[in-house]
Amino acid sequence: MNPNKTPSKKVLARREKIKNVAFDLFLTKGFQETSLSDIIKLSGGSYSNIYDSFNSKEGLFFEILDDVCKKHFDLIASQTQTIKDKNLKEFLTSFGLTFVDIFNQV
Repeated sequence: MNPNKTPSKKVLARREKIKNVAFDLFLTKGFQETSLSDIIKLSGGSYSNIYDSFNSKEGLFFEILDDVCKKHFDLIASQTQTIKDKNLKEFLTSFGLTFVDIFNQV
């Protein structure tokens, strides 16, 4: 994707669809066993969509990983912002529960 051009809503929606399908396939089949053909077939995308947006299957995987890490980091960060209102035990308990919740979502 051209970094100087703002993508259209349609392009962004297609990227999200590809990422969601790829995420599910990577979880169920594993990275090695998931082919670009599998992703294209289920997402309705094309090779050019994937290569234009992510450069490769690895690029797609790393973008998904980045999204997941950011989502979870934001959730953990929201818990740590309230540290001044809690003692250490309350904070660690809250942090631990948040951490467990995150991994139960996947």
